[in-house]
Amino acid sequence: MMYKLTKTKKALTLMLATFMLFAVLMSGCGSNDGAASGKDKTAAGDKTAVKNENTEDKGKPYEIMWYTIGSPQKDIPDVMEELSKYTKEKINATVKMTQFNWGDDYNNKMNVIISSGEPYDLCFTCSWANQYLPNVARNAFLPVDDLLKEYGKGIIESENPLFLEANKVNGKLYAIPVNKELSAQSRWLFNKTLVEKYKLDISKPLTLEELEPMLRTVKEGEKDIGDLLVVRNDFNLPRQADDYEWAAGTSIPMVVPMSTKDYKVIEYFEQPDVLKSLDTMRKYFNAGYIRKDAATSTDQDYKKTGKWFVRIGGWLPGADQIWSREEKDPVVSTPITGDLYISGSQLSGSMIAISATSKNPEKSMEFLNLLNTDKFVRNMVDSGIENVHYKMENGKQIDLEKGTNDYNMPSFSLGNRFICNLYQDDPDDLWDQYKSFNDSGIKSPILGFNSNLDGVKKEVAALSNIHAEFYRPIVTGTVDYKSYLPKYMDKMNSNGYDAVKKELQKQIDEWKAANGK
Repeated sequence: MMYKLTKTKKALTLMLATFMLFAVLMSGCGSNDGAASGKDKTAAGDKTAVKNENTEDKGKPYEIMWYTIGSPQKDIPDVMEELSKYTKEKINATVKMTQFNWGDDYNNKMNVIISSGEPYDLCFTCSWANQYLPNVARNAFLPVDDLLKEYGKGIIESENPLFLEANKVNGKLYAIPVNKELSAQSRWLFNKTLVEKYKLDISKPLTLEELEPMLRTVKEGEKDIGDLLVVRNDFNLPRQADDYEWAAGTSIPMVVPMSTKDYKVIEYFEQPDVLKSLDTMRKYFNAGYIRKDAATSTDQDYKKTGKWFVRIGGWLPGADQIWSREEKDPVVSTPITGDLYISGSQLSGSMIAISATSKNPEKSMEFLNLLNTDKFVRNMVDSGIENVHYKMENGKQIDLEKGTNDYNMPSFSLGNRFICNLYQDDPDDLWDQYKSFNDSGIKSPILGFNSNLDGVKKEVAALSNIHAEFYRPIVTGTVDYKSYLPKYMDKMNSNGYDAVKKELQKQIDEWKAANGK
């Protein structure tokens, strides 16, 4: 089938999430230049697409099964059907995407799929969902180094090498990181309508404690507001997300301070600044600033209703516009901290892995190469079908109603952002701003260190389960942390906490010595 490779979309959808930084942060993408027939002229990056000469290329197309994260979108089957017409011509493969919801839904379903040994090809993985390092330890993902060299040369050429190097485990890479921002600044995101209505000053960085007068004012004035301080089950404490590197993944509270001189692993919940934030969160919960089901809720209805006031996000150039596009009311932001850190958790904040059960990892890598180098593929996955879900005007994207309601994907999770379309309200130099932003980040002291805890994997599994039980109620203020933290740590200590910490410290010390730190 012939395709016109027009300038396609860039939907940077940011989500609080991000996050290691606070869960969930979502972002967007760039622009294309020029249009041509899919046979007569390739889009940028197509020249690197592999023409596999295996006999299977001449036969039935291979169906790539792809699991990813996000609120399931109605039009995914339609978009994948249209995309598959193109990928069938390019690499003799079709694509079937299945999307599982944020939070525990994605984690639990992927855990069942991986544990069962069910064959599939690709999945979203990162430092905070379907976690990368634990899955590497359980041999869930294939090493991709050799596959990259043969079938993913375009990825190697386009990707910031820091992403590839920082995510190696014992010298091997087990997922393709999304080429995006290297760092993110912790920010308070405010409902601009309410900020202006109550004449609130957000012109300077604000601590968690400094939010209180604003929260009180808005609560008194907005009787039907749904969320004041928006907290979901993936919430991370503000400020501390920038001050500490979680050294064994975000399911075990062992951290190294960003300011470390001795590279010692410490307990996150023993730090005075962390305890201060827990005090404040409990106070806010009791005052009614945080909804009662914060420890378990996953909905994002507030974005559509406008009944919210403030939440956490990870800022990058163009972020305020990205958030504003998604929501009923525009978003404005101010920093929690002025620092920009390039952390391991940030560099592993969005990746796509090839399953150890994939029946055709070569074909899976060919598709990942297209996803990261071919603007037509990247933008269709991100934005849907041109003139159905979005349209282009003057080389920039405008979402149509179906794009807003039926195909609104989390762009940060879908591949190289630098080949996505710019939106109408994006500056022409957005990607240059990204590069300057990336250059200004302060590198984590243990950047490039990835633990291999296979020797204590039973203990790691037990600690992860305990963490899942206690962490969210504690950090959202839902429970009295003064009584829950001792129970939490007692369980941790009874299930191998010291053994894991000892092994982790040993590996950091060895890495430190090997790298001349």
